[in-house]
Amino acid sequence: ATSEIDRDRLVTIELTLDDIAGVLSRILNTLAENRASVLTINQNIPINDIANITITFKMENIDENLEKVIEVLKKLDGVNKARVIAMN
Repeated sequence: ATSEIDRDRLVTIELTLDDIAGVLSRILNTLAENRASVLTINQNIPINDIANITITFKMENIDENLEKVIEVLKKLDGVNKARVIAMN
């Protein structure tokens, strides 16, 4: 039998955000809508109204869905950059 870990892949993304209310919430909602399970969120104190965040999550069918999710994140208001920095 295939374990859940075998089916789900871990992804870490790096985001650069405007320091405005609701941006992180919209990101997390987008991940949830795409059946991603967030494992960690690391956020530094914003400098010059820009916040740097990394989020690690697991997601089924990552090969089919990841590129679409990253493109949706990039289009959210307040998101300046979104990119994958690690995947296993």
